[in-house]
Amino acid sequence: MERLEAQAPSEFSDEFLIDYKIIGGYNENVVEVFWKIKNKNISIEWVYLRTFTGGQLKYVVNPKKTTFVFALADEDAYVYCDEDPCLECVFQCKRGFEIYARIKEKGLIRVPLERMHASW
Repeated sequence: MERLEAQAPSEFSDEFLIDYKIIGGYNENVVEVFWKIKNKNISIEWVYLRTFTGGQLKYVVNPKKTTFVFALADEDAYVYCDEDPCLECVFQCKRGFEIYARIKEKGLIRVPLERMHASW
């Protein structure tokens, strides 16, 4: 086994884009992770969502697939509002969550769910 050091997606912005959005409100919500590969020589092997109570791992078995939906439950699903999609407000309900994606040719990418918009 080899330890993978996570890198920021900004280091590879010219080769691919990986992003997320939070859909749903109150105790019924999901994190949708999506990506766009600009460089045809790279591929995503798997995507992992680390949450407050654990995590979920999904393997990319279809190379044409460009999105995964991670359903949330219990403490992970809690939010302060019922906006759909999430307004990414100052409460940052999913702060502490992280998306990890294993890029076969590049390594491990880490995307924290801490984006916040100042206005909607």
